[in-house]
Amino acid sequence: MSFENFVVRAKCFIPSSTDWTRESLGALNRRIADRMEKMGYVADHVDPRDLLFGQLSVLTMSFTYSIHVPKRSRIRRLMTSESEAYQQGYFKALRNLVDSHPFHLVFTISFRDLKDGSKGFVIGIESEPSVVAKIRQLNMKEDRIDDTMYHNIIWQNKRDISEIIHNLGAGLLEGPEVIKTRVRSVPRPLIEASLIGTMPGEVAACLNEPNSCFASNAALACSVMLRKSIEVAVTKKIPSRRPRRPSL
Repeated sequence: MSFENFVVRAKCFIPSSTDWTRESLGALNRRIADRMEKMGYVADHVDPRDLLFGQLSVLTMSFTYSIHVPKRSRIRRLMTSESEAYQQGYFKALRNLVDSHPFHLVFTISFRDLKDGSKGFVIGIESEPSVVAKIRQLNMKEDRIDDTMYHNIIWQNKRDISEIIHNLGAGLLEGPEVIKTRVRSVPRPLIEASLIGTMPGEVAACLNEPNSCFASNAALACSVMLRKSIEVAVTKKIPSRRPRRPSL
C-alpha cells in the first residue's frame, strides 16, 4: 500500500561560504538534530553522543516523534510482561495522537551550486503524518479519512515543514507539496437514478438518502434509510409495473 498521498515534501537551501567538508556537514547534522529534538523528535539509528561530539556526518537523517509511554502500575506489572505492557501503552498513545501530527521526517542533504551562482547545502524534507503510522500499526482504515480531514492533515504537515525550514535559517526552493494528491473514486450509487426518477416525490427523497450514506461509507445509516424508504413505499401503495401484453 502506497502512502504517497499523505507524505509532504519540500526542498530548502542553506548557503555556505566554503566548499563541502566533513566538518561543515557534521555541523549541519547537529543543527538539524537540535531543532528536531526541541520539537519532540528522536533521531533514528543514531547514537546521540556522535551528534554531541561532532563525530557524525551523514547525508540522510530520519526522526520519529517521541511517544511518551507511562510507567506500569504495580498491578499491571504482575499481570503483563514488560514488553507487552510497553506495546499496549505505545499503541494507546499512538491512538490518541492527532492524525495530522508529523510523525516521521526524513532529511536528505546534498551540496550544490545553484543557477544564481550561490553554493551550499540543499536539504530535502519529507514529512509523514501520524495517520500513516495508525494505518500501518493499528490497522486503521484509510476510508475513515474524509476530504476535510485529509486536507487538514496535508495543511498541518505543510505548515510544520515550513516552520522547520524557517527555524533552520534556510531558503525555500520547492514545495512544500504532497507527493501525490489523493483522488477518491466516486462509488456507484446503491440505487440507480433512473429507478428513483420513476418514484413519487416523497419516496424518491427517501431513496436518495441511502445513496448519500453509501457514498460516505456509513453502512448502518444506509441500511436504516433504505428500510425507511421501503416503509414509505409500502405506505404509498406504489402499484407494481407489469409489462403490457401485446394487443392482438
